[in-house]
Amino acid sequence: MEAVTGRTPQWMTLDVVTADTNGDLPTEIVGCIPTWLSGCLIRNGAGVYKVNDTNIRHFFDGFSVIHKFNVRDGQVTYRSSLLDTNTIAEAMGIKRLVPTKSGPKSIPDPCKSVFKGSQTYFAELPPERTDNTSVSVVEFADALYALTETATMNKIDRDSLKRTEMIDLSRIVSIHTGTAHPHFNLNGDMFTYGTSFDYRQAFNIVKIPRHLEGSNVQSMSDAEILASVPSRWQNYIAYNHSFGMSDRYFVLLDQPVTFNTKKFQISHVDMQGVAGTLVVKKGESLQFHVIDRQTNRRVPYTYETTSSFVFHFINCFEEDGFLVVDLVLYHKVDAILDLYLESLRKTDFVIPDAGSLARFVLPLNLENAPCDMNLVGLCHTKATAVIDYDNPKVVSLTPDYLRPEKIVLELPRINYQKYAGKKYRFVYGSSVFSDCYRLVKVDLEEKTYKEWKQTQYYYPGEPIFVPAPDAVDEDDGVVMSPVLCETLEEPSFLLILDAKSFTELARAYIPRDVKMSMTFHGTFSGDTNSRNFFTNVDLHL
Repeated sequence: MEAVTGRTPQWMTLDVVTADTNGDLPTEIVGCIPTWLSGCLIRNGAGVYKVNDTNIRHFFDGFSVIHKFNVRDGQVTYRSSLLDTNTIAEAMGIKRLVPTKSGPKSIPDPCKSVFKGSQTYFAELPPERTDNTSVSVVEFADALYALTETATMNKIDRDSLKRTEMIDLSRIVSIHTGTAHPHFNLNGDMFTYGTSFDYRQAFNIVKIPRHLEGSNVQSMSDAEILASVPSRWQNYIAYNHSFGMSDRYFVLLDQPVTFNTKKFQISHVDMQGVAGTLVVKKGESLQFHVIDRQTNRRVPYTYETTSSFVFHFINCFEEDGFLVVDLVLYHKVDAILDLYLESLRKTDFVIPDAGSLARFVLPLNLENAPCDMNLVGLCHTKATAVIDYDNPKVVSLTPDYLRPEKIVLELPRINYQKYAGKKYRFVYGSSVFSDCYRLVKVDLEEKTYKEWKQTQYYYPGEPIFVPAPDAVDEDDGVVMSPVLCETLEEPSFLLILDAKSFTELARAYIPRDVKMSMTFHGTFSGDTNSRNFFTNVDLHL
């Protein structure tokens, strides 16, 4: 098969017609799917990049396409659907509205209060913001929500994948942006992250209590800000794709990749997208802010490391007076700029700088701690933490790199059901946008890895771990990943691996003539009789 070198792969060529399968399609099964695996893998991604005269510039800004692999009795069906938002309707020249849920605690538009000095300029903005949510899907209160990095959440129907409701959190709490990676506690309450362009309360943790479907109390309307942390810059607020949460702490980043806050407010007017408002502050440090979940107060120390960038946290846990923070670290601070479509096409969809699996260890008991010496006392890590003698409220960090060698890994997943917020051993990831084309399972204790590889013409997506019902070990279960073919000469497929051995159990081929777009993140939702949101999300006490 010929590679699509220098051109656009088929999964970047969906349009508003081919994005919809208009029903469930059968797949061809090769191998044997475990009988206990029953439910649906639902995924989200930016699948359509051109509608009429609207051309999308950045990989993250495409129009959302929702995908579902329904697994039952050893068989799989596939469905995809263009998310029916006001944004895509406007691009198509269709006027259509979906009610926005604000609730009794709805607040005035925070843009108007933060930017009241520029009121004459912003007064001309249309009241609606983009409702395109193209990054992830989570299960909350027995419902599915499509998320992105705005404050919009779109509730979607489990069967049809169509939108049933739109929630704008910025009308309930004072935030401008959100995250596609919320966390959950044992009660099922959601903890999400939101940015405010008031630099004095830039980074916010928002709690949304869980109420079952049909409850008289509306979960979203009860959202509240638990804690806020200021930005170090007045007109620039750090971009964050995710945040960390352990049993006791939240972890927020103040990154040297920032939003130009005023430019952000008009991004939906000139169609440059949110990515067009980013400003990279090269040479500035990456800072960690820690919030105590018991008091909702910030720990009075700033932890920092050299200039770098993070998309994804992997896990956070406490051990012997230290907070261990694992994430995928980029030393190329402007890595997000490599995801402009023009740049991706020039490099044949290979990102030049790969992220590293990095472990930072943050000491928590710092009162009377000595300066200018390594405070990390954990024997299993080479990470360091040193209090600055000239600034004793600043702790300088160096990471321990967890990869056994030059392992390219992004879109990390772990066994969230049992190990989120706890000491763990295994992380699963994809090498998408590299020249490796593989899925990887890394053993963090042994610093070894196992891999699954296909030819260079296939793109494996985010690997989602699903625990076996009788699981004993951390890696008892399966890993599910969509694998995209670069052309329509061969079909794309759903891959199912045995998580322990990382060997292939089965694959489900979709019809050869069906285009399946790239997806970013997803969730596995078990059948009704066994559904448990703990298997689908970042679970913490």
